[in-house]
Amino acid sequence: MTTQNPNPNDPSDPQGGNGELPNYDTGAAFAMTPEPGDGLIRDKKNYLEITALVFGVLAIISMIFDPRSGIILTLVCIIVAIIALIQRKKYAPENRRTWFSIVGLACAVTSLAILVFYLVNIYLLLEKHPECQQGTSSEKAKCIQKVVKRP
Repeated sequence: MTTQNPNPNDPSDPQGGNGELPNYDTGAAFAMTPEPGDGLIRDKKNYLEITALVFGVLAIISMIFDPRSGIILTLVCIIVAIIALIQRKKYAPENRRTWFSIVGLACAVTSLAILVFYLVNIYLLLEKHPECQQGTSSEKAKCIQKVVKRP
């Protein structure tokens, strides 16, 4: 016959004083594990992150073909990706797709780099235009404006 330990939290008693094996599913090791009642969204995935990725890819493609629409898509992508990164804390870890938002932001930065490349090339091409070689800088600026406005 075994006697029960009067102190159920006695560390010298491996069975916790009640004759049962200790419960190792609780404690400091599991303190960060989200519980079902923690307020996280578990029944659906964060689709805003996928939207950020799609807008990022579309921003790159449209920046290559039509920079005006590419600028708009780039701004939308940056806004959506930031909102998705902020909202990801509301979702359970298994429903987070953080890398989608990060790749979407990387695509937006890439499309901005394409825009800068275009602007630098346009400036360099217009600066070397044969009609705009002589004169002061203000005369060159007027000549460039004239060349740009041509149909």
